[in-house]
Amino acid sequence: MLPRLLFVLLCLAPTVLSARTWHVGPSERLSVPSEAAPLAQPSDTVLIAAGHYTNCAVWRIAGITIAAEEGAQVVITGPICQDKGLFLVVAPGIAIRGLTFLGARSRDSNGAGICAEGGDLSVHDARFEDNESGILTSFQAQAWRLLVEDSVFLRNGAMRFECAHGLYVGADSTSAANTTAGVCLAPAG
Repeated sequence: MLPRLLFVLLCLAPTVLSARTWHVGPSERLSVPSEAAPLAQPSDTVLIAAGHYTNCAVWRIAGITIAAEEGAQVVITGPICQDKGLFLVVAPGIAIRGLTFLGARSRDSNGAGICAEGGDLSVHDARFEDNESGILTSFQAQAWRLLVEDSVFLRNGAMRFECAHGLYVGADSTSAANTTAGVCLAPAG
């Protein structure tokens, strides 16, 4: 039993030892999230400093965490990537924490804060405001697990009167805990 445990630990050691934290922010080498996206590797963390980022990013590497620095207010706004979302997630096992996604718009009126096309995704302590879709998953998402915790969805949906598309998912296993879907208000006029 001990040799097997030792073998497993030795196999896992390079992954744990090689995990990096990529710092993103106005005073960092990487100034916007999209600059960190191609650099991150499995088990890495992309840590974003407080700020308002007019940027989108395509996340292609499985098993990464994308998070706001502790206590930081991070707002991600347009333009969107590939006419889909502010964050286009095309890899599984990604965790997103503490970010606000604001104002995603696309040509087909389906612009998402997060467009998830790659598999399991967890979203924690996030805000989705004034997007055409808060979180939008691929129609192929039936085998995925989507977990949304401690998050807020306000005024999402291209059809403002119907409060459409805060969460627009095809996942069989979707869980939302301590999450608020806000009231849609008709525009003044």
